[in-house]
Amino acid sequence: MESLNNTSLNTDVIIVGTGLAGLSIAETLLQNKISFICIDNQKLNASSVSSGIYNPIIFKRYSIAWNSDKILLDSLLFYQKIGEKLNMNINFSMPIIKFFNTSQEQNQWAIASEKNRLSNFMQSKIYNEAKSYLVDNNGYGKLKNVGKIDTNKLIREYTKWLETENIFLKTEFDYSKLVLNNKNIKYGNITAKHIIFCEGHLVKKNPFFNWLPLIPCKGEILHIETNDLPNDSILKSSIYLSPIKNGLFWAGSNFNWKFKNISPTLLGKKYLESEINKKFNISYKIKKHSAHIRPTVIDRKPLVGTHPKYKNVHIINGLGTRGVTLAPWVAKELVNYIYNKKSILPEININRFNFEVKT
Repeated sequence: MESLNNTSLNTDVIIVGTGLAGLSIAETLLQNKISFICIDNQKLNASSVSSGIYNPIIFKRYSIAWNSDKILLDSLLFYQKIGEKLNMNINFSMPIIKFFNTSQEQNQWAIASEKNRLSNFMQSKIYNEAKSYLVDNNGYGKLKNVGKIDTNKLIREYTKWLETENIFLKTEFDYSKLVLNNKNIKYGNITAKHIIFCEGHLVKKNPFFNWLPLIPCKGEILHIETNDLPNDSILKSSIYLSPIKNGLFWAGSNFNWKFKNISPTLLGKKYLESEINKKFNISYKIKKHSAHIRPTVIDRKPLVGTHPKYKNVHIINGLGTRGVTLAPWVAKELVNYIYNKKSILPEININRFNFEVKT
């Protein structure tokens, strides 16, 4: 490929953003031998600090999250292929232990675990063995066929690979430099046929898609160091405790819909400490406190599709807390729509929202 420093450069697609959505689009285009260039300023995004947990079960109702079980295996295969290409392991399969607070929760688990789709993930056995790290023991259940993707490592190493391939431009995207017509797109010295925005919550600043009903939600997390927790399981009470490496755990997250800025707060830290101390009798040190903004949608389904006016301007967004599972699938949906003229599933197509177009 031509150097990004050349006076002119032609490519098929410009991808804006290299979180899970942008990365998934890039890899899907690559698999289809479609050229692209990624643009990102590499500031912190929700994908890079997420837990990376893949779990199709909604604990509140003991039900399957929309479409999650149907696409999970394909998504894991997608990550496996990336891991093989970059010679690294990013998929850590491990059980999720769900702690109960009441006997009623035990009964609900027992009933749900017998249902057809749920039984693929929920073990029917209720465990009552004492755990030294618990404040109290009301029993617990275990999820199988679940685990975590190391999203931080994935995004870091994949971006390095993009740089070595000379298809990554580290810069803030400037919407004012984008020139559109029916045949192509020009951005500075780059000419492309399509542009795909994968910006997460920053889409609110995007003049082409700021009309979409995306709701930013702030979450705060802790990295804690302790020798009192198992390193081979993900623990779930009111929050998750997920092993990062031996003795280091990801703890989170809270949900704040009315935040003033992206910075971590003392209130968020105290909440997480309180939830840890409420359930776990452990000694720990806080090694890191950070915050991220999740892009969520009112109907809890992704935003995928093409601008109503500009047919070569596209978007993937709104993956929420299940981005690990959804990203490879929605990337395939969009690429198939653009290049193979296959319809995007109506439930995720942005045309389900009839907002006034501002651009």
